[in-house]
Amino acid sequence: MEAHMSKKKPGILSRLRTYTALVSTVILYMGAFGVKSHKICSPGFTCHGCPWATCACPVGVTAYSSAVRKIPYFALGSVLLLGALIGRLACGFVCPFGLLQDLLHRIPSKKFKLPVFTRYIKYAALALLVFIFPFLLGFTTKGYVKIENAAFDKKADGTIDASITVVNPGAGPVRSPGVTITYKDKKSGKIVEVISRDMKEMTVEPGQTTTMPVKGIPDRTADCDLSLDSPQSVVEQAPPVDFLYYCKICPNGTLTATLPSYFSKDSGQSDIYKGRILRFVILGFFLLLMVFVSRPFCRTFCPLGALYAIAAPLALTRVMLDKSLCINCGQCDKVCPVDLDVRKEVGGTECIACGDCIKICPKAALTRKIGWKEK
Repeated sequence: MEAHMSKKKPGILSRLRTYTALVSTVILYMGAFGVKSHKICSPGFTCHGCPWATCACPVGVTAYSSAVRKIPYFALGSVLLLGALIGRLACGFVCPFGLLQDLLHRIPSKKFKLPVFTRYIKYAALALLVFIFPFLLGFTTKGYVKIENAAFDKKADGTIDASITVVNPGAGPVRSPGVTITYKDKKSGKIVEVISRDMKEMTVEPGQTTTMPVKGIPDRTADCDLSLDSPQSVVEQAPPVDFLYYCKICPNGTLTATLPSYFSKDSGQSDIYKGRILRFVILGFFLLLMVFVSRPFCRTFCPLGALYAIAAPLALTRVMLDKSLCINCGQCDKVCPVDLDVRKEVGGTECIACGDCIKICPKAALTRKIGWKEK
């Protein structure tokens, strides 16, 4: 890495980026206030595994779709459409993780530049960890119980005996399966009673169909509707090799989803550290690197940035250079948050269109152009 001591003073546009990213961060984490819509993909890099996330993560949706061999038309379409309209402007102005990088980089320290080749790592991460490996490896589905049907026998003493047929479509055994019987009032729909029974001596092997006998439950069928469920009915899908799936090593997911789950009441320490040490190592590495290198995650390991970069050549708006006005003073290079050779690379796939170079240029050689005719 090349060391440099120049200080990048935030100008008006840099401050504007901070303000818009702050507003965007609040909006994209409105899930903390109960505002959620995971059917919509976030324009910035957020993890929908985070309990506060408002929207879904397009990278996570795409990786999951790859693993189940489906095409995520909406997730990919929304990102590529936005990239075709504004290029990588979203990286500079609305990404919460980009904001974190900018803030940490303002900590006084010696600063370094990354080698140019490192910018291509994010394209490899997109191709391998979001598309190819998840598609080839898929998911391992653990054992779970699916209720096929049930037969009820009413008794004279006002109780019911039930014979519940279940099947295990998963890949592992289900031990001590249980059933939950819920009574809902026919008129109001309110839950009157919930009864849980466990078959402690029973094991349902993969592919096995068996009957669970439940005896002596109250007969309230005159006034209530009865429904059945099982605590083991949740389908758990796990990647066979964790670190070959982007979401399993994503530093943003570790910061906003794994850590909050560690401090929640529903997750114990043994669960949070099991198989996740690599996640914390990667997160720690990038957090430390952010202090010394400007936006290292954006430039080296962000698949969302790579997707935006693919669509950037079609962008309706971008920063352009009038070479006839440029005096090659190099001031634009000093303020570029992604360390571009601005005179050669501005408006390209790696440019986040932040506009910092526009403010610093003494000859107004850099301007923001809107419209395809300007290109």
